[in-house]
Amino acid sequence: MHDKVFAYIVQSQHNETLECHAFLCTKKKMAQAVTLTVAQAFRVAFEFWQAAKEEKEKRVKSGSDGEGASNPQSESSASLGSLKGGEVATGNF
Repeated sequence: MHDKVFAYIVQSQHNETLECHAFLCTKKKMAQAVTLTVAQAFRVAFEFWQAAKEEKEKRVKSGSDGEGASNPQSESSASLGSLKGGEVATGNF
């Protein structure tokens, strides 16, 4: 196992190939902090995407084109409130 490595796999938007990106950190704690921070960022992005998708589905079902519909960003911002007091990977590495 490589405790000091942070790695992730992405799919290229150009040709849909998979790319592995790996970073060797100076300490195990730094690799863990990067992992937690990236995971948190992906979770927040997913929550924004999910809220926007649900809002769009509501508009389609109600037949409105945004009239009187709530702002998906405001719903997403509410979910971010839970992160303010949450764990954030910071410190001296």
